[in-house]
Amino acid sequence: MKEEIITRISNNEVINLKELSIEDLYKLHFEEEKFAANLLKQMPPFSKERYDFLNKSYDLIEKIKTYRNELENQKNIASAYDVKKDYLYNIFMNTKKKMKREKLVVLELGCGKCQFIERISNLNDVKIYGCDLHPKRNLTDKKITIYKDTILNTLNKFKDNSIDIIIADNVCEHFFIDEIDVIYSIINKKLNKNGKIIFIIPNKNVGPCDISKKFLKMGETAVGFHFMEQTYKENINMFKKYGLYTDFLCINNARRKKDKRKFFLIYNFINIPDSTKIFMEKYLAKLPEKIRMLIFFILGYHIYILRKK
Repeated sequence: MKEEIITRISNNEVINLKELSIEDLYKLHFEEEKFAANLLKQMPPFSKERYDFLNKSYDLIEKIKTYRNELENQKNIASAYDVKKDYLYNIFMNTKKKMKREKLVVLELGCGKCQFIERISNLNDVKIYGCDLHPKRNLTDKKITIYKDTILNTLNKFKDNSIDIIIADNVCEHFFIDEIDVIYSIINKKLNKNGKIIFIIPNKNVGPCDISKKFLKMGETAVGFHFMEQTYKENINMFKKYGLYTDFLCINNARRKKDKRKFFLIYNFINIPDSTKIFMEKYLAKLPEKIRMLIFFILGYHIYILRKK
């Protein structure tokens, strides 16, 4: 393992990661992310200062995480990530079937390693776009365009009512609270009038889901880069404020016989009213932690399929 020297953001201390245990690395990650998150919240919305510091912070955290993963001997990180994306693919395909357009414009916000984008790249009826501050892959397919840019700048590249499906997988919880008015308003503006939104967002009741989960109790507020972890009810009410409404609800109710992977089927909200899901949430949040995590996962409390009013 190569020696890794980093400089902490919090106090400019130079640290040799090789000298730290796995638990020390988790603690270092937590302390640096918490410190950076507090500073980021104080910076002006959409400012160069904020996004430059965000990039700097991510670079540091990524070094710590990469070194820790190597130390923990996690050889199958990429394949595990692919399995996780399996249900997103199923949700996307079910949603796509319900849309009657010859050619769909699809935008993934925070596309990261681009696994999902690559998976749908063989579809003939889609034009695919993605954006990320740190895209992990350069794709050369003519149907795919990846922007190394902010979500706001990327959305502004599109004409109004021009995007058919907008996807954000574990991204919305990273939005800054003082920027959501602009971001959700422009998402509404750029979405086609018959378009769909697929958001996957960690639920606060089974969080925190950033590095805070190693140090805080379930149900406590995340203090890392998950600035917007909320309950299902809070998210639904927020989306309505920006003219976005539940179109379908997801429930994990089946397994593939071959590999036993779980996947999601989509049900029309008339069969499972949104109000029922919201009503149940406060009672499910009182369940023991392990049962709570399973139930919230099965009932899809982290998945939102939305439409414009």
